[in-house]
Amino acid sequence: RKAEILVGKQEKSIREKFIELRKLKEGGFIGDIDYEHKKRDLLEEDDESERERNIKDVLAEYLELRDEGFITDKDYDYKKKKLLREF
Repeated sequence: RKAEILVGKQEKSIREKFIELRKLKEGGFIGDIDYEHKKRDLLEEDDESERERNIKDVLAEYLELRDEGFITDKDYDYKKKKLLREF
């Protein structure tokens, strides 16, 4: 199966980025270590759109990512603390 991943500065939601990252991993294009590094990069990203949204909505989005297995409880707690510091 061919992975259709776009490289560049297109505006994508965090969810879309995690979906693409998972496709790369499941397709065998990247390994576990690469996945974990990019996941951390995504969690550390200072997303302009997150600052424009209600913190409750942003946290709800990350809860969904956690519930769907894109991120762990530890990842969610990390992002939550980061968002609360910037709140």
